[in-house]
Amino acid sequence: MRPHLITSSASAWCEAHATPPVELRRQPAPPPASRARPPRASWLAVERPEQHRRLSRSVEHATVTLLRAPAGTGKTVLAADWASRRIGGGDPVAWMTMTERDNDPAVFWAHLREALALLDLSGPETGLPAGVPDAEHLDLLSARLLELGAPVALVVDAADRLRTRTIYDQLRALIEAADDRLRIVITSRTEPPLPIHRYRVEDRLTEFGADDLAMGADEVEQVLLRHRVPASAELIDEVLRRTEGWAVGVRLAALRLAQEGPGVDLAGFAAPYVREEILTELAPIERDVLTATAPVEELAPGLAPALTGRPDGDVVVHALARGNAFVCPVPGRPETFRLHPLVRELLLDELDHRFPGRSAAMHRRAAAWCHTHDDLEGAVRHGIAACDWRTAAGWVVHGRGLAEVIAGTPTGTAIARELRTIPESGLPEVIALRAATALLDHDLDGARAALDLAHGRPALATSALAAAWYDASGRSPEALQAARRARSSLETARTPDSFVAAVVAAFEGFAELRAGDLEAAGVALREAATGTEGIGVPLRLRCLAELAFAEAVGGRLGLALEFADAAERTAKDQGVTASARPVVLDLTRAWVALERQELSVCHRALNRTGRARVGRDDETWRTTTVMLRARLLRDRGELGSARRQLDQTASTPQGGGRSVPIPRWLRDQLAAEAGGLGAGTQGDQPSVAELLAHADLRYRDGDMAAARTEVGRALQLARPELVRRPFAHASPAVQSLIRNDARLSALAGWLSPEQLGPAGADPTPLPQPVLDALSTRELQVLRHLAEFLTTEEIAAEMYISVNTVRTHVRRVLEKLSVSRRHEAVRRGQQLGLV
Repeated sequence: MRPHLITSSASAWCEAHATPPVELRRQPAPPPASRARPPRASWLAVERPEQHRRLSRSVEHATVTLLRAPAGTGKTVLAADWASRRIGGGDPVAWMTMTERDNDPAVFWAHLREALALLDLSGPETGLPAGVPDAEHLDLLSARLLELGAPVALVVDAADRLRTRTIYDQLRALIEAADDRLRIVITSRTEPPLPIHRYRVEDRLTEFGADDLAMGADEVEQVLLRHRVPASAELIDEVLRRTEGWAVGVRLAALRLAQEGPGVDLAGFAAPYVREEILTELAPIERDVLTATAPVEELAPGLAPALTGRPDGDVVVHALARGNAFVCPVPGRPETFRLHPLVRELLLDELDHRFPGRSAAMHRRAAAWCHTHDDLEGAVRHGIAACDWRTAAGWVVHGRGLAEVIAGTPTGTAIARELRTIPESGLPEVIALRAATALLDHDLDGARAALDLAHGRPALATSALAAAWYDASGRSPEALQAARRARSSLETARTPDSFVAAVVAAFEGFAELRAGDLEAAGVALREAATGTEGIGVPLRLRCLAELAFAEAVGGRLGLALEFADAAERTAKDQGVTASARPVVLDLTRAWVALERQELSVCHRALNRTGRARVGRDDETWRTTTVMLRARLLRDRGELGSARRQLDQTASTPQGGGRSVPIPRWLRDQLAAEAGGLGAGTQGDQPSVAELLAHADLRYRDGDMAAARTEVGRALQLARPELVRRPFAHASPAVQSLIRNDARLSALAGWLSPEQLGPAGADPTPLPQPVLDALSTRELQVLRHLAEFLTTEEIAAEMYISVNTVRTHVRRVLEKLSVSRRHEAVRRGQQLGLV
């Protein structure tokens, strides 16, 4: 054991008395019957090196080390093995095993004298007297400890058997007086009456709980092998599941398996031990409370009084948890507790034998309590456990539960798990739930069959389910009708739930978007996104993604990116991988990038759509992807390739052998692109492209003032959203007008130079074609140069080597008769190549 630095008070005391450090003299080991030595393990204990290291670090740094855990968790085995090893290595470790007799202070201190005598701390002037020591004797013992060159570790085993407060008061006084020369290791089933909270605050305490002492898979394997039981991974998992690493439980399971073979049923294997070592130690009230609450897996605050009829039910449960009667806190749920599965198994068995039918009655009480306290998952679970199918199904269908299942929330997924255990029934609510769980499992045929059996009852539930089914089947018109029916049913409900309304609005918005009504889609999707905020459901991610796209199509590019960013944050918060995010997110970013002529950004976004899985089979998004690829090709000057892309949409898309209508906004965009107009009209206001087309007509008619007015309106309309694409496709006359008119040039300062061509160019004639035409690869390189990409970035974009890029650049410069890259870009703009 590493020596500790003596504190300032201890150092001063030693200097004043000029006493050299005391050398510890080892004495012969006490007789085997003595309780002043660590006991040997009664069975083959496994090696636990990590726990040994933790215990050693704790004793080295902390004044008090508390091993507090229920019976059979290996507290004494660990402490005794550690102490034996340290004693064997010559470290000053004293051991005391407590019994009921030690509650007499005289017996306790006699026991302590025996333990310390082994360390030769009882000199003629400082030895503890017979009987109970007073304050002066404790000071003398503390002084003796302060003279030591290393701290003494005192292990007090089974301290829960000590109930005399005087003993703990004296022990506390000794701890304080001895400063860092005394380290106390306590094993106990309960928290000892020492100032534990103060020790925690002062960082003088290390605690080992049941979780710290629980065995892991490797240790379970060791136990099984020592009992000559073949330790398969499945068997290890089964033992761990039943015992949760409880040391005695693992040992008892190994004994049963060794006696009866690996295939034996382990039910009840630990019942005798649990009954004798745990349940018999409980007071009658404590046992009654545990028995009444055993049917419930988790005890939330207030549930114990409801089940037991005792107002102090929660108080009893808290006391049992503090006493480590295998009542464990539930992680992440404050003030919620559960029973260890082996204890619960025994109590349930006793309850069924002593009071048949009581368990079902407890489940009914728990279900009613959970429903009253808005715990739908618990209410459904306990209602099903009580075989009350009608009530459980009714709570789901007539509340928000069905919407949770449809939306795929964590609560909805948990409810669906329980619902699958309900047997077949003709109850309308149960049939509706069959459709819901089938939809959650992506079983469209099963969902359709259940909906057909439901015959529209209950109205709201079946309409919402039908909307979800039609949406999943790609039938937008029918989905819109079903969503509107659901909204009508919701409006007639006495207390409509906001989450149910949000889920209905989501499917209404999805259908409106595909029907072509961007405004209605935006309204519905906003309602859905707001109503699902903070719940963390996959449906909210899709709402935000499609809302972002609707805004992009509507020309509100900045707002579209805001919604897209919100969707990305939602996906990140939910742990959704990039490939599992809606494809429409990347389509939104591609759309915005094209409108702003950020062609590299658009190219990368469209490439990502090939990796997305969610929504890629949706015909609307397939057609949109084709249209955006055609736009990108046209903006790069590859008109033939763009035309071939658009030819893919010439016929109505097919989905599953059935015609799928194209949304009106998408038809308009396709028509505009095919006509070379760019974006079409949005609402009653002319688009930027149309204003520029009008300006070109006025220019050709010689009405320069009207042309300037139209161009000015186009620049002002495009500026807030940085819409640059129409200017890239404007006529040479319009581009020249913008460059050469001082007022328009000032308004166009936000446009990047490549959209306007070189200053002073003749607006009327078109540039002459290049005599020595550029190859496809050279044309691609030229367009990447126009995007200000470096040689390395061009190589990465085109999947070619840097040297190949340099070769292409040289040829481009030669064919365009220029010597620099920026001159090649300018010449390409004059020729209409970029």
